[in-house]
Amino acid sequence: DVMSSLFVYGAIVAYMLLMNFVLGWFIISIVFFFLMIRRPPRSTLFPYTTLFRSLNLKGNEKILEIGTGSGYQAAVLSLIAKEVYSIEIIAALAEESAERLKNLGYKNVCVKAGDGYFGWPEYAPFDAVILTAAPMRIPEPLVEQLSAGGRLIAPVGDFFQELIILQKDLNGKVMRKKSVPVRFVPMTGKVREKSK
Repeated sequence: DVMSSLFVYGAIVAYMLLMNFVLGWFIISIVFFFLMIRRPPRSTLFPYTTLFRSLNLKGNEKILEIGTGSGYQAAVLSLIAKEVYSIEIIAALAEESAERLKNLGYKNVCVKAGDGYFGWPEYAPFDAVILTAAPMRIPEPLVEQLSAGGRLIAPVGDFFQELIILQKDLNGKVMRKKSVPVRFVPMTGKVREKSK
């Protein structure tokens, strides 16, 4: 009789401990979720290294970058590619980045202010296209400017984003592959108008 009472008591204690553990993790998950919602997206080194690895660069490529920002990624890309063409939608930022890259001696980088949605048809086709801001869907002009055998890497989505890799084969057929979940700033300009 005492043994059965101890067993019941032990089961109740175990159940309460388990419920406290589950409830604790539930509360932590909810707090984490709301912190992620309230935290503004920001650039970190991880997304850039993920993007670089996904490009599989050999050293002789012509790259189109959408979203110059400070010019950091364009500078790194210029060290591992033949030519880098970079478009920044904020004109003042494009001007600053172009000047910075020029002053630092990056001669194979060309920066212009404009809407990345349209790409840079004058210099197409590109062996690689890389987006550093997330559209809701990949702009068709960028896919069209991708050379046969080329790759396009883009974070795609709104709050929940995935890194998407498009590979254009030698016949022009485009294959799409999802890579990893990521968090980038949203792409602005024409792409936002089209998704409404």
